[in-house]
Amino acid sequence: MSTAIEIIYDVFLSHSARDRGMAELVRQSADRAGLEVFSVDSLEGGDKALAAVRSTLAECSAVILLLTRSTLESKNTAFEIGMALAWNKPIYVLYDGIDVSELPDYLREFPVRPVSELDAVVQEIADAQQPLADEAREELVDAYCQIDVPTDQLLTRPVQLRKLAEDFTRRSGTMIGGERLLQELIRLRKQGRLPRLQK
Repeated sequence: MSTAIEIIYDVFLSHSARDRGMAELVRQSADRAGLEVFSVDSLEGGDKALAAVRSTLAECSAVILLLTRSTLESKNTAFEIGMALAWNKPIYVLYDGIDVSELPDYLREFPVRPVSELDAVVQEIADAQQPLADEAREELVDAYCQIDVPTDQLLTRPVQLRKLAEDFTRRSGTMIGGERLLQELIRLRKQGRLPRLQK
């Protein structure tokens, strides 16, 4: 009896069913960068589809939202982005066929770029999965000391974990999800390279 190998997706792709052509371009770009893409258009709906969306958002490294006129009318977009925020995932918005001024307020806090910059966004996601350089680790430790929440508490305090990720992005110029940064902090702690927080 053969069992299917479960794929761990690198990128969760949120888009309207009407934008399948653009979604295929994202898949091709990600494939060239060695990244696996999950797209909701492969699902038929129902409880199994919702469970697949949740588990993929929990495990992926980043989210790409294709924002078009069709997506602006979609009820699923805010839901998927809300779940991605709950998991502290980096979110990239690629827009096409609309003006930046039409963006909903809740999307303005994320990197927003025209779809013509797709390859650059995919490369950023691929680069963020590489081991942190020494300088980036130092920036992470500084951000950790600033946030002043022990690693064992960060996972249960998503607001603080999001602040850590935002501070790291501001310091380093690299957007990496809070979950991945927490793994790096735990690794540093095990190596005895993470300073004790002063309470």
